Amino acid sequence: MAGRLEFFDYRTGTLIDVQDLGAEAFFENYASTFKGDERALSADTRKRIGNRPMPFPTDEILLLDAGRKLKPLIREKLERTKLLL
Repeated sequence: MAGRLEFFDYRTGTLIDVQDLGAEAFFENYASTFKGDERALSADTRKRIGNRPMPFPTDEILLLDAGRKLKPLIREKLERTKLLL
């Protein structure tokens, strides 16, 4: 999710500042099985043994996750811009 904040002087309608911002939502799920000598497995792989595959999240859930990541970025940029004025 990407966009930009545009800051305008509300009295004159003049564009004061433009700041780009973006956030991404990722889905990761690891599930593994094995045959053979368990000693050959890495520690990370051992942790995944027996995990069950999870369904891929909906677009809505991924958008909400990205939106949650955007909120603090927007707040930070608003605070920083407020200090410039």
